[in-house]
Amino acid sequence: MSRRCELTGIGPMVGHNVSHSNIKTKRRFLPALSPATLQSESLGQSFKLRISNAALRTLDFKGGLDVFLLGAKDEQLSPRALKIKAQVKAKAKANVEDTLTKYPNIDLLSGLWAYNTPQIYNAVKAAGKEGTVKIVGFDEDQQTLKGISEGVIEATVVQQPYEFGYQSVKELAAYLEGDHSMVPANKLQIIPTKVIDKSNVKEFAASIREMLKK
Repeated sequence: MSRRCELTGIGPMVGHNVSHSNIKTKRRFLPALSPATLQSESLGQSFKLRISNAALRTLDFKGGLDVFLLGAKDEQLSPRALKIKAQVKAKAKANVEDTLTKYPNIDLLSGLWAYNTPQIYNAVKAAGKEGTVKIVGFDEDQQTLKGISEGVIEATVVQQPYEFGYQSVKELAAYLEGDHSMVPANKLQIIPTKVIDKSNVKEFAASIREMLKK
């Protein structure tokens, strides 16, 4: 049985036990894995995967299995998880294709999850309806930003997760150094949402790349 988390790829690590006399003994640290039954909302099915406690918390934070899988890198997923990811992608695209067929005069499609908008983009382009069907998305998936640059997607609303992650680390570091000046009186630091369209998509994409370098 694999000792790796099927969603994050976290596996055994090597470290040391250190005694009071500073004697180091090599040891393996095994991840705490548990079987979990996870629900795919788009597929209407549940799947059993062995995952870490950290992965389970991340699933809850991100909004479920489908969102997690479609935002995860393929190399971190197990073969079973990759198969589910492919099914979720196909289902999301099929839902858009069915909508375009059922409502041929539809004017606007909106993706409420990060993974919806790229599949709307793919289906609209495959149907040759770019420019006819407006697309409004959510979150900053790279394909969504590409679609905005091309003019196929009108805009997307972003929560700026990279920005609040960056600001959190930056301000925590300053706080630990004794600088408490950045803490507001109400103890809340709000990172506002943004609307990204063709007028600011290049600037926004560049800011993400810059933050990922730091």
